[in-house]
Amino acid sequence: MISQNRIHCKLCKQFIPTDMKPSLLTTLFISLFTIMSCASSQQSGSSQPAWVDDPYATYSESQYMAAVGSGSTQNEAQDQALAGLSRIFESRVDAEQTITEEFEEWEDGDEWFSESNVEVVNFSRISSDQDLVNAQVVETHLADGGVWYALASLNRNETARVIRDRIEENRSKISDLEGAAENQSRIYRELGLLQQARNLALENEVLAQQRNTIRGGGAISGSEDLSRLSEKVRNVREECIVSIAGNSDAEDILPAVRDIFQQMGYIIGDSGVLEADVSFNPQYADLNRDDAEFVRWTLSISVDDPDMGQSIATFSHDGRDGALSYSDALIRAEYSARQHIEQNFQTFIEESIININ
Repeated sequence: MISQNRIHCKLCKQFIPTDMKPSLLTTLFISLFTIMSCASSQQSGSSQPAWVDDPYATYSESQYMAAVGSGSTQNEAQDQALAGLSRIFESRVDAEQTITEEFEEWEDGDEWFSESNVEVVNFSRISSDQDLVNAQVVETHLADGGVWYALASLNRNETARVIRDRIEENRSKISDLEGAAENQSRIYRELGLLQQARNLALENEVLAQQRNTIRGGGAISGSEDLSRLSEKVRNVREECIVSIAGNSDAEDILPAVRDIFQQMGYIIGDSGVLEADVSFNPQYADLNRDDAEFVRWTLSISVDDPDMGQSIATFSHDGRDGALSYSDALIRAEYSARQHIEQNFQTFIEESIININ
């Protein structure tokens, strides 16, 4: 037998003759080097990238804003990263002041009296869940233990330009809405257009604060557009008097409707430019239960323009409530109807007035 000099390869677990032809030996070592390189790459991939501990290790802070988030899933990590970016804005906003007005009316004999309460409230316009312009997740990493990391960033200069363009677009819309409001003959239509304009002015204030933060500035004062439009909305709303009436079963429901209009700043009167007609209809529901009695009920609030003889919007809901007795079930039904009004009626009125054609 011909003896050969051999070496033992621990990686492939084979003996390799050292007197192979050079081409075969070279090919084998290239293959081994490739395998070892792949193994080395997988090992380094399990270590954390630098941006996990420092979001600006990869993206320059002078050009980008960045934040890192983590979670048990990739989506959760991405959401946390975007939320982290949002908190950068929140931490740089000072509390601002706004004026809220509450109106209260009461009856004394045949006369109605009203009182206005003005209160200064501190608030921050920008919250941690604000819609960040131009933000995106740029990196993700799965670490040992199954923890995901994500890096979110936005380009400062590019985002500032996007925000500037959106603010200008909103200003153009505000101008058109104010002009249309001045030409309205119905006070509630004017109110709807002014509320749309005010909402755009509020959006612009948030955008302007974002842009200022991106450029390294602090909190900014409220805009003239927002102050002017808030005052207009307040004044027009005071002229938008609402009368409220209802059927006999709605007697305990009417105060909830009245409270919502008052909280929104409307004046309640005997004759108004808007009429709210409240209808509450409870009926016995036979469910063949020996342990409880049930009431099935419907609620409808029609908001009408009496001068035009037309309905503006109708708020409706139905439900079913039970108790040991019919009288207790009826009390629960009335309570459920009031709860629905308190939770949903204000938003319904605001959206209906804004969206009137």
